[in-house]
Amino acid sequence: MSYVAWFDHFDPGLASGVGGKCAVLGELTAAGFPVPPGFAVTTDAYRATCGPLTDRLRDLLAVAAAGDRAGAERTSAAMRELVADAPLPDGVRDAVVSAYATLCARCGTVDVPVAVRSSAVGEDAPDASFAGEHDTYLWVRGPDAVLAAVQRCWSSLFTDRAIAYRSRIGCEQTPAMAVAVQQMVHARAAGVAFTLDPHNGDRSKIAIEASWGFGEAVVGGEVTPDYFLVDKVLMQITRRVVGDKAVEYRAAADGGGINRAAVPAERRAAPCLTDDEIREVAGLARRAERHYGRPQDVEWALAAGPAGGTRVFLLQSRPETVWSRRTDHPVSAGTPAGYASIVSTLREGEAGSRMGRDHGQAGRGGPRLPSPFELETPPGAEGWERLYTYSSLFSDGRREYEASTFWFQDSVHWPKPLPPWDATFFEYALATLSQYNTRHYLIPAALGVDFRILHGYAYLAPVSVADPNEVEARAAQFLTRAGFYFSNWDQLYGRWLAKVQALVAEIQGISFGPLPETEDIAVITEGHGTGSGLALVQGYRRLLDLCLTLWMHHFEFLNLGYAAYLDFFGFCRQAFPGIPDQAVARMVSGVEVDLFRPDDELKNLARLAVDLDVDGIFADCDRPDHLAERLRATPEGRRWLAQWDEASEPWFNFSSGSGFYHSDRIWIEHREIPYGFIRDYAARVRQGIDLARPLDQLRAERDRVTVEYAELFPSESDRAAFAEKLGLTRTVFPYVENHNFYIEHWAHSVIWRKMRELGRLLVSAGFLGEDNDVFYLRRNEVTDVLWDLYSAWAVGAQPRGPTHWPEEIRQRKTILQALEGQQPPPALGVPPEKVTEPFTIMLWGITEESIAQWLSIGSDEHHGELTGMAASPGIVEGPARVITSPAQMDQVQEGEILVAPLTAPSWAPLFAKLAATVTDVGGIMSHAAIVCREYGLPAVTGTVAGTRRIKTGQRIRVDGTAGTVTVLS
Repeated sequence: MSYVAWFDHFDPGLASGVGGKCAVLGELTAAGFPVPPGFAVTTDAYRATCGPLTDRLRDLLAVAAAGDRAGAERTSAAMRELVADAPLPDGVRDAVVSAYATLCARCGTVDVPVAVRSSAVGEDAPDASFAGEHDTYLWVRGPDAVLAAVQRCWSSLFTDRAIAYRSRIGCEQTPAMAVAVQQMVHARAAGVAFTLDPHNGDRSKIAIEASWGFGEAVVGGEVTPDYFLVDKVLMQITRRVVGDKAVEYRAAADGGGINRAAVPAERRAAPCLTDDEIREVAGLARRAERHYGRPQDVEWALAAGPAGGTRVFLLQSRPETVWSRRTDHPVSAGTPAGYASIVSTLREGEAGSRMGRDHGQAGRGGPRLPSPFELETPPGAEGWERLYTYSSLFSDGRREYEASTFWFQDSVHWPKPLPPWDATFFEYALATLSQYNTRHYLIPAALGVDFRILHGYAYLAPVSVADPNEVEARAAQFLTRAGFYFSNWDQLYGRWLAKVQALVAEIQGISFGPLPETEDIAVITEGHGTGSGLALVQGYRRLLDLCLTLWMHHFEFLNLGYAAYLDFFGFCRQAFPGIPDQAVARMVSGVEVDLFRPDDELKNLARLAVDLDVDGIFADCDRPDHLAERLRATPEGRRWLAQWDEASEPWFNFSSGSGFYHSDRIWIEHREIPYGFIRDYAARVRQGIDLARPLDQLRAERDRVTVEYAELFPSESDRAAFAEKLGLTRTVFPYVENHNFYIEHWAHSVIWRKMRELGRLLVSAGFLGEDNDVFYLRRNEVTDVLWDLYSAWAVGAQPRGPTHWPEEIRQRKTILQALEGQQPPPALGVPPEKVTEPFTIMLWGITEESIAQWLSIGSDEHHGELTGMAASPGIVEGPARVITSPAQMDQVQEGEILVAPLTAPSWAPLFAKLAATVTDVGGIMSHAAIVCREYGLPAVTGTVAGTRRIKTGQRIRVDGTAGTVTVLS
């Protein structure tokens, strides 16, 4: 017969003799958890002491069961007194006193303070936690006090609440009890943690409640504790609520017991845990869950560590008994199988949007955005409307519709006023995007995205399907049409690449040469029957046709790629309601895409420059012609230039901006940009720094995150559905980024050059002052200009253009300067109550929060913190560098945090210098977000006012995990 069992010599075969709590503490100690040392007073000790009382206790229990509430309470008190005053057998007394003395010696403390906790048989079981039903005594010191506390724990078997609890769950009414005697943790803070979200059962979360001092204030409900929600896989704090912790329990001044004390005002509303401590608590709870293989309810305490700092101790771990009792229904059981689930995702997500059509907040007199019809033209910009196609302008004929719709400025793609010809790509892009949604694939609940130009800026409004019957009809067709592409993705994508490459080659083959004085004799002898004028006019028309074809190719796959991502995202969100957007994105990241090829080529050229010992020449990068001449002067330099020539086509057809403006500088045309990046990369190579993107690290983290989320699904069917959806998403993801290089950068670069070729022709004919003036003509005006040129050439007379266009273009440049000097409203019309249209959130980062920030622009509220999209994880502090144009990239210094309206993929070489990135616009799947994740750079996108609120040189903190930016100085 053993009256004492040590935690660190736990024998699983004796578990029934030490009660539920002590068995757990012994098991956790044996498994290496940080459990304070201690021992169990076994059920043998209880039986040796209370065995003689069994008949009397049974009789009293019968009396309690038969009587009223008051009688039951009196009987309970009599039973407790009977047990607490029972004489201890010498063997029990000696065993407990000896064990306590040994514990004191182990802890190096005389009369070490201990917690004395009840540990009834069956306690902390999955179907009966007994939480709070039995007594605990804290900061007990000295052998006599320990013995008394042990007997009081035994007596708590017979409190009226314990008796009622056993009766309710059908448990034996005369059980035995063990008692835990454990070194007391001198807690700075303590509390509980659940390895699921107790509000919704989300198993991807760990919920922590914490307060100052010992945990009694938390478990006793005497304070509003701090509440933290932590993602179990990312260890990311997704929610924090600091409570009003009015009281705390501390050791009594006389060294015996604990006292309840008021918390000083400055600590009441201060968080009692740091972020690192929160993650340490969460990590410990996660370990306990993995050990037991099911959700846990743990008690913990934080105390000073032996070597400085703090340490978290595990005081108890029991099965969670609320959500764990519920039947797990597979997430996949409620969703269609295969591609049909994508239909369901698009039907549900987009049908909820109706952006702006329900008159939202404005209909109830709430805050409103400006109407497109009430904004005054900026001074100096009068007549701006003539720069754009009439159908792209707000108009009185559509006033009722346009005034009641929510329009947002697309500053992700078109952050500046559009020159007239540049507006071609704006109109082509939105028309072809809409065409695929509406007429090709029949996205179930979404039509196209309507578009307007106001004061030169681009505004968009998604159009949804209101009729449920039409949604259903479209859904059936979408499944057939989109399903074909998903089933044949790789083959069709290979054909897509070939189509785009052929199209670019055809654009390059168009020629805009001068009209000859006399047609070549071959036109006569070969019987052409046409002439150079037709070729000129047809060449431009062909260019426009190819531009429109290009944009049709652009959206052939793109929205389907986003739809597959949204389906995977929606499935994860259904299974884990609080899963961070970042977590879903991270499971897709770390793949090779062509969008990063230009930066990889720069790095290869930098390494080669170092290997050939020509990198010193790149100090002269601001004079690219002179630099190239110096390289041509040596064999090593010529070898380097040969590699440059091989890499530059097509990879350096890379715009320094979004690719949508003719004024964006293109690497292959402005070699000082890539030469400067090569100079910086070469310097890092000389320092022994590895330039490679951390692909292995990204893949390892991606795989870890994927595996751990998969493990949290309750069924094999869910894990299979998860794997299927993730597999499709990873298949389509490369296109989601690759199209950006092939269309917006490479093809657009070729088109801009071709248009400048046409501009030079018009300069030589006297129509324009410089080749870039061609972009101040609307695309259809160019047709008229070419007709003027051709017809005058044909007649042999003077064209009108040279006396008309130079002054008109001068005026248009003045208008655009005036438009660029204004700050356009970020949104117009009626703000929606909710934004649920998934593309709008994912790409543009438009949420109810961002709309609320837009509504408050101009107010006097300037907080020190900005919020946005948590685009790429990590926390960094450093000096800010605010730039508003790609031309300012050379101002960025090592270790700075970039703050910009947006970034472009071609800015990737900057990331080697940066500590973090902050943008005004963009969502979780914007190019800035994806590039930052691939480079492991913390980022917050969609802050709305980052470039206005932050100044260069200010010290800021970027929390890419939480989506916040804090101005520190």
